[in-house]
Amino acid sequence: MKQAWLDNLLKAMGRERLIDSAQHQGLLELEGSPWWLSLLLGAAAWLSALMIGGAFFMPVMLLADGPWGQMLVGVLMLGASVWLFRQPGLFSAQLALAFSLSGQLIVMIALVQGLDLPTYRLSYPALISALLAAALFWMPATALHRMLCALLVLGNIAVLIGAGPALALYGLLLAGAAVVGWLARAHWALAGLAQWLRPLLNAATLVALVLMLFGHQSVMEMLWQRLGTGTVHHWLPLFYRLGAGLLLLGVGLWLLRNSGRQRLLLLVPLLLLCLLLNQAPGLLVSAALGLAAWQAGSRLWSVVAPVFALGYLGELYYNLHLSLLDKSLVLVLSGMGLLVLRWLALRWIGRLS
Repeated sequence: MKQAWLDNLLKAMGRERLIDSAQHQGLLELEGSPWWLSLLLGAAAWLSALMIGGAFFMPVMLLADGPWGQMLVGVLMLGASVWLFRQPGLFSAQLALAFSLSGQLIVMIALVQGLDLPTYRLSYPALISALLAAALFWMPATALHRMLCALLVLGNIAVLIGAGPALALYGLLLAGAAVVGWLARAHWALAGLAQWLRPLLNAATLVALVLMLFGHQSVMEMLWQRLGTGTVHHWLPLFYRLGAGLLLLGVGLWLLRNSGRQRLLLLVPLLLLCLLLNQAPGLLVSAALGLAAWQAGSRLWSVVAPVFALGYLGELYYNLHLSLLDKSLVLVLSGMGLLVLRWLALRWIGRLS
């Protein structure tokens, strides 16, 4: 990140009263630290958390035996994380993050054991973990802590829903919300809620990308045999494919809304892509999220989303009921077709301009 660009951004945030002078200086110093120093400080903080936990919290847990003693230790760790998040410095933030995650895990285990909840069902631990993470999401903390708490909330909601049609609807709605959030980033980036919206949007994007794994029929059948209770509904793969295709087309229409006559030409290959790759809804959703994040200027998801798309494409390629030679021919023809479409699009755009 260039220093001049960062200065202008921080000045704009100061004018909107999103940060004060002390936070302005702290962000400048944080940006100036090299990545390897941040990595070393983070590793040292996690090691310190293990040592402090072993030296102080473990004796307390041994003295106060039972689940309620574990609960006391977890609450103490959460209280320490709240205090540490208010202290300046990267080391304190990483130490607070380690205490927060460890404390949430200990409190969740203690509640499950103390209330004598059945351990063979994931719904009870998922509900407790989601409630804890939702409460800690709002406390003053780093963006990484908020994102991890949001991940725990959204992921545990998926566990509570369970494999089935409701999970498909949840995954597609989450992907749609993430797309809308990225496309509308210019409207909320400088708002006061941005410190909570950005981590929540990052978490929603990641969970949506992972949940699309259930949309691939081969993976769906395997996961349902392990996690679910029934067989795959015949209409469920179609629901995934239709939702993913509409999401990608919606992103394309939004990005090309000011292109005039060129929009119709550019939407043709997009529609063909949705039809040809309808058996890989994860690929279509990854493409939609990647395009939306790229338009919003997110470098992270502009890279991560194509990686997910490549993985879903590999899964589709592996499960094609074709010989290896036929698969290779399909790849060659697909590449040649994309090159021809690119040449035709550039030629027509040149004529229109």
